[in-house]
Amino acid sequence: MSESSIELLHEAISKRIPVVISLPVGSAFRHFKTRFVSEANGTFLVESFEAEPALLEKVTAEGAHVGVAFRDAGNKVIFTSSLAPRNGSQPLDALAIAFPREVHVIQRRTSYRVSVAEDSQVEVRVWKIPDHAILRDRPSAAFEIGAKLTDLSVGGMGLSLETTGEPLLHVDQRLRVLLHYGEDEALLDARVRHAHDMPDKTQKVGAQFKKLENDLEGRQTQSKLSAIVAHLQRQEILRARLREEVSTLRMQRPIVAA
Repeated sequence: MSESSIELLHEAISKRIPVVISLPVGSAFRHFKTRFVSEANGTFLVESFEAEPALLEKVTAEGAHVGVAFRDAGNKVIFTSSLAPRNGSQPLDALAIAFPREVHVIQRRTSYRVSVAEDSQVEVRVWKIPDHAILRDRPSAAFEIGAKLTDLSVGGMGLSLETTGEPLLHVDQRLRVLLHYGEDEALLDARVRHAHDMPDKTQKVGAQFKKLENDLEGRQTQSKLSAIVAHLQRQEILRARLREEVSTLRMQRPIVAA
């Protein structure tokens, strides 16, 4: 872990800034908003959040990986750690988390494309629109396309479309895209850059977002899009950690002689 990365964490704790804690529930994660409180003895404290006591006890007892994410200027800081057992000096309204071994800093304006899992909670709606259409105008329902989001970056997205054997989209087709996650919703102007018809009658599409204007509306949309991408990046890192943990446990399982 670089000195600059760990300093970001120390600074965030000292400023008591907001933070998101992600607890594993099966193969998925539940996310809770809280804020940093203080640090001491290899742990840091966050304010208690509304998670079921049984879930907290299970995660703590199993030493399971939890995700921690916070924003620092234009970047997202993400790492995994574990909940620390409660001690006598710990405030009742706080939870202790062990300091991490690694901290990842994600630049919010990177074009890194992150995969979208089934339980990502990111929703997408897509419409075909003509070149002269005004993006804010709601198009006819007949122009909406049933699309599944497969990957996303701040520069574009991948889609999987169910077809009847006929191509739904062609290169350079203009799209109206509405992305939604939690309180963040981003309306985007996009163009199809490649489209591949698959043997199973699906169509794989890659689309590029139009560069946003440098005005208030454009900056707000950029912020919301970046927040959605950061959410997916956080999920991707947490899943990788979870797979690593499961793999390690399997390797440590004793071999029983026949």
